[in-house]
Amino acid sequence: MKARLYFSYGMTKTGSTLAFRLAQRFYQRNDCEQPLAPGHLLGEERLVNFIHMPTPEELLGLEQFAIDHDTCLVIKTHSPPTAEMVQMLREGRAFAHAVFRDPREIALSMIDHGKRNRETGGVAFAEIRDLKDAEAAIETQISYLEEWLRLPGVFPAYYDDFAWSHEPFIKKMRRQTGLKMRSVKGVLASFNNQKRVGFNKGQKDRWKDDMTAEESAAYLARFPKFYVKLIRWRWWPLQPFLRASQTLR
Repeated sequence: MKARLYFSYGMTKTGSTLAFRLAQRFYQRNDCEQPLAPGHLLGEERLVNFIHMPTPEELLGLEQFAIDHDTCLVIKTHSPPTAEMVQMLREGRAFAHAVFRDPREIALSMIDHGKRNRETGGVAFAEIRDLKDAEAAIETQISYLEEWLRLPGVFPAYYDDFAWSHEPFIKKMRRQTGLKMRSVKGVLASFNNQKRVGFNKGQKDRWKDDMTAEESAAYLARFPKFYVKLIRWRWWPLQPFLRASQTLR
């Protein structure tokens, strides 16, 4: 097993935790257990394998931890790929997926999360009060997504394509990793009901109910390339994002 790490990147508020859990269960069903890495590699209070801009030493430590446990460890992140992560992907020492979603849905979820945290004293997204506030954060996340999708060994995962039907996602992981010990149905049968986690409502096309036509149009105009390249035409081998990452032909 050459790839010892699997980076589960997701833009914030895109169902990234669901994708992370699906990837974990896929590996577990292929006899690759997912132990929690030690605190000095993740942060002492981590409850899942999550990293934020890891140092080279932390990445090497995580890789060695995976080797010691004879597994490929799924690591969640919202950060852009570091130089060392890029090198690992190019050398086949890691795989990844990159999760994204309609920016209108991201913004609405950010507003929900911010409102909840302002009421409870939380910090994350507390500054996000309206659609305008969410724009800058989404812009940053899009730039991270584009960095991931330019890399080999990464497949794009659009929320609407895996949130309600998980089979295509698992099939892509089978083709990407070459691990086919368990059937797609076998992986999903073991997934149980832990699919809906976090703060997303999990409502399809929520923007149709919670945004005015003018607000929707403003977001379409704000992120035109994102809607055209990464959503509307996501099944095509688009440039520049998917040329290097088109490992799933």
